[in-house]
Amino acid sequence: SQSDLNPNETYKTARRIIKHPIYDIPKFNNDIALVQLSSSLVVNLLEVQRAGSRDGAGYSLE
Repeated sequence: SQSDLNPNETYKTARRIIKHPIYDIPKFNNDIALVQLSSSLVVNLLEVQRAGSRDGAGYSLE
């Protein structure tokens, strides 16, 4: 139930879904849509580290 929500999850209602105009169901070509929410959503962005980055606790991504 929504009374047992995880504090890291957010539930929103979609006001409108706009499918790609030439979505091809059998082949899944253009399988994309825009979703307009019924209310605003706060988003916390996370910076993705690049290969070779020296940021962090003494290690790098390879």
